Amino acid sequence: MIVRAPGKLFTTGAYAVLEGAPAIVLAVNRYVTASPGVASTRPEVVEVARRLGGVPPAVDVAELERDGRKLGLGSSAAAVVASAALLLAPKNLRDHSTRCRIFDEARAAHAAIQPRGSGADVAAATFGGVIRVQKQGDTLEVQTVELPAGLAMRAFALDHSARTSDALDRLALRRDGARRALAMLVEAAEAGARATSPSAFVEAAAHHVEGLAALGATLDLPLVPPEVDRAREVLSSGGAMGSATNFTLLPSGAGGGDTVLWLGARAPTEQEAATLDSLGLHLLDLDLDSLGVHAVERS
Repeated sequence: MIVRAPGKLFTTGAYAVLEGAPAIVLAVNRYVTASPGVASTRPEVVEVARRLGGVPPAVDVAELERDGRKLGLGSSAAAVVASAALLLAPKNLRDHSTRCRIFDEARAAHAAIQPRGSGADVAAATFGGVIRVQKQGDTLEVQTVELPAGLAMRAFALDHSARTSDALDRLALRRDGARRALAMLVEAAEAGARATSPSAFVEAAAHHVEGLAALGATLDLPLVPPEVDRAREVLSSGGAMGSATNFTLLPSGAGGGDTVLWLGARAPTEQEAATLDSLGLHLLDLDLDSLGVHAVERS
């Protein structure tokens, strides 16, 4: 048996989820696979195997990379979820109580290796779909939700990656100076969680980008990469493309690199996508995942 677990993308709620605000996280249809074979040496996989008293499975994260570079889709979280599911060997991965146990074991193992994470990426890899997550003390509340009807989403890869740990290291040292930016991100997260229309969600996402830029200024990190600023300027100015209204470009997750989301009342046109490509934002063949962690038979 082979077990697959999806990657994830944050919309609103990055950083704010660590402050107790809600985050809207998407599971995406690129998967990490775990299977019996040569034991993985990834620390999070070794940890979940230790906790469950098994041998670390073989893990393949290639779908969550582009040209050998990570895409910020949560490969570590997906790897630990797929591994936990394979090691527990449940009869029915669709059973909710089974998924809850997989989530608990995977989250504990992931937190042992990456203790500052929220666990939202682990939840997305486990349950799939669109989820609303919110921390309540040591508990992470997970609720399945839907994006506003009519919201268009496209994902674009940048030509460089970012390390979430670098941003979290600086945030830990400069938290007092980051209070205003964090408050902006919390406000945007709360707006995103209650949005019921594309325009309201896009507005919340745009406020999130403003908060991300403010946090980047505090941390001396380009959390909103220059390519994104330039692309927003070019698309919003109209020019040869005409008016580009009611959309935003949102760096997913910790920002600074990896993947950027187009969120709008409409999808980008072919010409706009070509312009984004010329500016360093490359369209990804990526959609929502509705399965969560699941098993497939060996071919």
